[in-house]
Amino acid sequence: MRMTLRRREAYLGRAAIRPQALRRGAVQRRAFLAACAAVVRLQAAVRGALVRRQVAAMRAAAVVVQARFRGYRARKAIKQQQVSSTYPTHSG
Repeated sequence: MRMTLRRREAYLGRAAIRPQALRRGAVQRRAFLAACAAVVRLQAAVRGALVRRQVAAMRAAAVVVQARFRGYRARKAIKQQQVSSTYPTHSG
């Protein structure tokens, strides 16, 4: 079967389209995956910063609770000393 020159040129032109499309697709996929990886890194950085902020707030709250408890315990000890010095216990 003999191809005419015009058909042959059209065939050769179309033959180059498929590899070019594959190459463009590969380039686009690589760019998309790189963008996805960048988004994941950004999300991880933001989430890490938020968690560090939450941990700092929790530590600050724990310090406040500890300070209040120590104050309560100290006031209770002082009050106990005052009560025991006011009403000395007699042994014997």
